Amino acid sequence: MKKSFTLATLVIIVMLGLWSAINRPGEKLPEPVKDPHFIDFFINAFKMTSMDETGRPAYILTGSRMEHFNDTGESLVTDPVFMFSQNMDTWELLASQGHIDDDNIWVKLSDGVVIRQTDKVQPMLIKTSELRINTRAEIANTDRPVAITQGMMQITAEGMVLDNNKGTLVLLENVKGIYIKN
Repeated sequence: MKKSFTLATLVIIVMLGLWSAINRPGEKLPEPVKDPHFIDFFINAFKMTSMDETGRPAYILTGSRMEHFNDTGESLVTDPVFMFSQNMDTWELLASQGHIDDDNIWVKLSDGVVIRQTDKVQPMLIKTSELRINTRAEIANTDRPVAITQGMMQITAEGMVLDNNKGTLVLLENVKGIYIKN
């Protein structure tokens, strides 16, 4: 009897302790921490075509993955390939990473950016570490070091502006070049 009384007393004390821990007036449980920056949707192996005013493709963007973030409206693209035409030439811009704003106006490519002509016997090849593209104005620019090769020609510079509408490439500073005639 003494054992059962001790056991009953112990059970009652434990139950009262649990009840008082659960029902503390004025004390709330901590709210779970919510991350304001999260991926609200993603797409694997995507292809996005943007049309111009005439209904023709202005540019095509492909990538292995696109992640859209809820709070910034920005999308992160893994292995982006950005293609556009200039007169009769087709250009391809590749990088390891890209960022796109929510309005699809600004594209920022980074980590090993390569710009190359795809349909030439001796294509122009431009390498830099970062490139910012305005898709509406069709202008790409960087203030980072640039290396340009085409056949035997080699040019380096600090920064450039590529204007697709005018068909011009302007090198900004410290331009150095080598041209070897065949």
